[in-house]
This record gives sequence, structure tokens and C-alpha cells, in this order.
Amino acid sequence: MVSKGHAAAIVYAALAESGFLPIAELDSYSADGGRLAGHVTVTVPGVEVSTGSLGHGLPIAAGMALAAQRACAAWRAFCILSDGELDEGSNWEAVQFAQHFHLARLVAIIDYNKIQSFGSVAEVSELHPLAEKFRAFNWGVL
Repeated sequence: MVSKGHAAAIVYAALAESGFLPIAELDSYSADGGRLAGHVTVTVPGVEVSTGSLGHGLPIAAGMALAAQRACAAWRAFCILSDGELDEGSNWEAVQFAQHFHLARLVAIIDYNKIQSFGSVAEVSELHPLAEKFRAFNWGVL
């Protein structure tokens, strides 16, 4: 799950390399009327969930991890999200949900670059100390 919508270019490149779409179509990335929008969208083969509404990726990945846990499946649910996206309360609800259900199969990868659309993360909504916040919910943090 890629929740960080602005990572669409790399998602599309990976999908093209995997054969989901022609590599030549990458030239239409973010073009007016093109299928490869600036945010990942389900109109592209291989994409199951659109991005763009901040805070939806981690809750969806948590649901996937719960499904894996209940099915006794070995796979994990990975979610790539941005630090600025952590302003959204739905992410913290997902963090708490994961703690409650002991979702060991859920992995959150945070692009902790400290910037977002409207300024620095510190200016918009300070996250520091981010690692300690996750640890407070019994998450392992690297």
C-alpha cells in the first residue's frame, strides 16, 4: 500500500517494470487527460486502492494485516506514508487499532523528510518525538 500519493511516479515505474502497463506510457505521467495521474489511481492496472486522501493508506493496510492474521497467513501488509500525512487522525486510529489487535504483520514505512505541502511538518503540526509516539502504542521502531 502506498499511501503517500506523491510517490505515484515510482509506483507507476514499478508497475511498468512488472508488466502491468507499457513502459512507454510512463511518458504520459501527470499529463492532462492521461491515465497516470499525479496521485496513484485505480484506473491503472495493478493498483487496488487510490491515494490522495491523506490518512487512508495505513488504516487499509491495518485491515489487510488483520485479514492475514485471522487467516493465519504468512504475508505482511506494508504501507508507505509521509510524515506530513501523520497529521490525519485516521492514521493514529490505525496505530491504536494495530496495537489492540497485535498486528505483527503490519509494517509502516514513513518518509520522514519533515516537509509537506503547506510548509515544514514542524510549522504545520509538530510530530516530534515521532518514534516515541509509535513506541507508546507498542510498535517496534527503527
